[in-house]
Amino acid sequence: MSTTDPSMLDDLIGYHLDLCEPVERAAVETAMDRSGDMRRYRQALDHLLRPLAVYDVRQPSGLVDGILRRVPRRHTIRFPGAGGRALDPAEAATASHSSWTLRDLFSLAAAIVLFVGVLVPGYENARQAAWRSACNDRMRQVGAALGSYVQAHNGMLPFTTAGVAASWRPDRLDPLPRASENLRVLQQANYVSSGRWLNCPGEPDGSSRGTTRYNFQLFLVPQRQSSLPGRLPIVSDPNPLVRDGCYQPGDGLRNSDAHGFNAGQMVLYLDGSAAWRAHPTVGLDGDDIFRINDPNAFSGPTARSVSDAFLIP
Repeated sequence: MSTTDPSMLDDLIGYHLDLCEPVERAAVETAMDRSGDMRRYRQALDHLLRPLAVYDVRQPSGLVDGILRRVPRRHTIRFPGAGGRALDPAEAATASHSSWTLRDLFSLAAAIVLFVGVLVPGYENARQAAWRSACNDRMRQVGAALGSYVQAHNGMLPFTTAGVAASWRPDRLDPLPRASENLRVLQQANYVSSGRWLNCPGEPDGSSRGTTRYNFQLFLVPQRQSSLPGRLPIVSDPNPLVRDGCYQPGDGLRNSDAHGFNAGQMVLYLDGSAAWRAHPTVGLDGDDIFRINDPNAFSGPTARSVSDAFLIP
């Protein structure tokens, strides 16, 4: 089916909202596998709807009391009973107690609003906390796998993709080397059982995706773990400033989109610790882990210092 077919685009929206039947879901996934346009539509839709997932619904204050003060008790709505037939005295006595006033209806509506305003955000916050806990555990397991690799390779960190020094310049838009390939070594050498361990479980399909979405520190040359600071970020959720393999920094700070629009990211440090970070300036000396070392404002001794945290796919 054509990627511009309106019915397929409607199915894509249903797919995003998890409203598709299994057959429709499979058709959308097949279309995304075959069509770059469909994948771009999916990415655009994800980016457009992410703010809704993190909208903070505040608990209404004094809503019920405010409504009740404005509803006169004399306004009464009596619901017909027994399908319009005449009621005997016993039924009439019972039916008289089932009359609903407008005040009662507004009170019920206010209770529903309070229920939605309090419980739904609380549920969403609990769900996000559970995902972050799972992501933290996943990051720690990746850290343990890295530690095992280092011990088995004379203290050297994985290095399968040669860094390109010119790609560190902010004025370059050339494709960057794939630093995350250094994580794939862990799977290939059986330090992790499958590719799903190299993905955040909090992302859509993150537990089953075959290729790694975690980002890895870009090194120019092979590095020995003992020669680097323990608090150097080494693995993180996806860099939001890298699109289609190109570094597109723009302006201002940006968090990873893995946990919702600009919500934050999970970071693994070289010493094996992992933590949730609500901002990207968590490198050495407050370095932005998603940006190339700026020669005018850098944390290391030179613009190409290995102390500059730059985590990319």
